[in-house]
Amino acid sequence: INFDLNKTVENYITETSSPWYKFWSGRNKVNTPIVVMLDEEIYRLFDAAPLFYVDESIEALKDHASYLKDGDVPAKEVELTKDLLERTSFEVQDIVVDGTGMDFIVEELNDMTLLNNEEFSFLSLLEEVGSYYSAETADFVASSLYSTVLQSELNIQERHSQNVKPKYLEPGIEVKVNENRRQDFSFSNQTNGPVILSASITDDQLLIELYTVKSDYEITYEVRNKEIVEPRTINRLTFDLPVGTEKVEVDGKDGLRVQVYKVISEVNGSYMDEVLISRDFYPPENEVLLVSANEPVEVIVDEDYDSGDSSSDNDYDSSDSSGSSNSDDSSDSSGSSSANGSSGSSDSDNTGSTTGKPGKGDAGTVGSQGNGQDKDDPESDGSYYDKGGNLITPDTK
Repeated sequence: INFDLNKTVENYITETSSPWYKFWSGRNKVNTPIVVMLDEEIYRLFDAAPLFYVDESIEALKDHASYLKDGDVPAKEVELTKDLLERTSFEVQDIVVDGTGMDFIVEELNDMTLLNNEEFSFLSLLEEVGSYYSAETADFVASSLYSTVLQSELNIQERHSQNVKPKYLEPGIEVKVNENRRQDFSFSNQTNGPVILSASITDDQLLIELYTVKSDYEITYEVRNKEIVEPRTINRLTFDLPVGTEKVEVDGKDGLRVQVYKVISEVNGSYMDEVLISRDFYPPENEVLLVSANEPVEVIVDEDYDSGDSSSDNDYDSSDSSGSSNSDDSSDSSGSSSANGSSGSSDSDNTGSTTGKPGKGDAGTVGSQGNGQDKDDPESDGSYYDKGGNLITPDTK
């Protein structure tokens, strides 16, 4: 504030001087205020504060300084309403959630004013709601508000994704709030002007509007770079299905990756800017496939095993009959006198002695025939065939 003393003195002289024809009149008593000049900075401050009546506030400030008054100068404040501002963004959504407690949240949100440099917290808003609300309802209202804020000059401070593709809005625009995990949705006002939020429910639709001072920029958002993520197939073995069959237990669903950009363009110009707001990932739901763990019963027919078994039976029969005939032949040729060493033969010339002792002739012949056995006969040394047709030779001492 500057004081113009020269102009103040001139004003005083003009007010106290009398015309010549009134020379008999006394001197006038006047109360001349000091001429005050305000700096341009004060006008710029009022331009950034549209909540005040500028002209009335400037005159009040000059009057206070002109008479050198003490104390503060109260500025004349404007009663802020939506009618004094411009609607810069809005969002309309069909209510597709259970809606428990939505009326109370909307009532608390409606006509909320956010001055310059103030911050908004959705969790703080929920703390003011005195009634019960569902988590699904809170997420729905917060997501609709997020879409509205993205179309303005407000700065996003905190936002969490639901990590599941929503049934409202676009992927990348939904919001998750959770008081226990302190997952908040918050933003701040850096527009140098006030912001008024409006919320209402009409015909099962939620409407959220944002009113600010008219801006020179138009702001929108775009969801870009959508990438499909295919699900995997998880096989689970089960004995409840027949051999070689399978069954889908859980159907797979594609996942998604997206990026959200804020697009800022000048209303009456060529300026344009893009700001990356978020990258969101929605994991796929894998397919679960039940596969039979039962194995088919394999029957193996071994032809060699069957032929070998019958051959063994034939060998057994032949050996049994051979062993029986040899035993009978030996018994018949030896007779009852074989125990006494006689040959059992009627030809005395071949025996050499009635006592079974060999004579002086051919000892090998006499000894062999004297026992009534042939040297090529298996049983000549006590050997015999068992039932399997194998030759058994006893140990000799």
